[in-house]
Amino acid sequence: MYNDRQIQKNNLRGSMTLNEDKKESLRFLRKAEKYGLKLAELIPGLDKPATIIKHLREFHEEQKKIRISRYCRALVNCISTTDYAAANELATDIEFADLLQACVNDSDSNKAEAYAQLTITLKFGSLEKEYRRHFMLSLKQLAHEDLELLRLAHIATKNELIPKHGYGVLSQSDIFNNQKLGVIRSLSIETLRQLGLIKSEGITELGKLFIKSVYSRELCDHHEDFKIWQSPPIIILTGEKKDTHNDNVIDNFKCLRVRCVTVSILSFPKGIEQNRPYKAIIFAGDYEGLTSSKQRELVAFTVSTPHQCINLGYKLSTTSEGMCSRHIDFSDTQTVAEKVKKVASILGFIVDL
Repeated sequence: MYNDRQIQKNNLRGSMTLNEDKKESLRFLRKAEKYGLKLAELIPGLDKPATIIKHLREFHEEQKKIRISRYCRALVNCISTTDYAAANELATDIEFADLLQACVNDSDSNKAEAYAQLTITLKFGSLEKEYRRHFMLSLKQLAHEDLELLRLAHIATKNELIPKHGYGVLSQSDIFNNQKLGVIRSLSIETLRQLGLIKSEGITELGKLFIKSVYSRELCDHHEDFKIWQSPPIIILTGEKKDTHNDNVIDNFKCLRVRCVTVSILSFPKGIEQNRPYKAIIFAGDYEGLTSSKQRELVAFTVSTPHQCINLGYKLSTTSEGMCSRHIDFSDTQTVAEKVKKVASILGFIVDL
């Protein structure tokens, strides 16, 4: 806790900050008066400089109140008994007025909660002084979208996230892909790199520490726009040709957050151990045109491990007599989606999402 001298010092500093804010507001209003007539041409209904100044002042004050309110609400919500228990003497010189002023002055109002969380982190955390200053400057420089990108990268290092497109695991290269981000957002990548928060491989340890300093524990653990794959994945055997049925099966498994690792039927079962652990092996492709020796190889594998193999509608050019698979009663299902859901449930995956 602060002593009386420290409180007086902070009050004086806060008073000086407010005085500077008033001076800045006066400079702003003088400029608005100077260009009032030009502004009137841009804003219908505001035909007098005085009216424009009044509306701009009200708008300016309203935005300040909104940000301060968001900051204070977040500040209260961020503090927990755990934070108090972890209080560190290193964090007794936090410039509360500076952080609040930075929040008010920041053109990105969506960062109010981040400023509040950083305030709590700096007060109750054990960050060294050089990190604290760097994090304050970094938060000022970055846009809210940059913070969200960094948060996603941090979460992706801890969880197997489902990408918007495709069936793999969301990678750092996907997140920081300049082509996907576009020209303007790509500039943010360079800023993140200059601040030491990311490198070519993805988010750095400094970046992880920073993001945990400006986001709550809950927001650092999951991202509302991305779901997590259930583990372990299943293996889907694919044929040589484009197969809509096979793709449909994979799509329906993805809807249940079950990841499918595709393996060519031509290379199977060689190298199957490289894909462990896996939940099951799904036969759901068009395998016509396989040699008799390859078919005998498949029969031998399924006979030795029938509990691992599941038939979801594969095709062979000749009879598949001798092929063994785990017996599943599909009499109560009609669509591929229903069959996939039943298989996923039998395999122990969560299907009621």
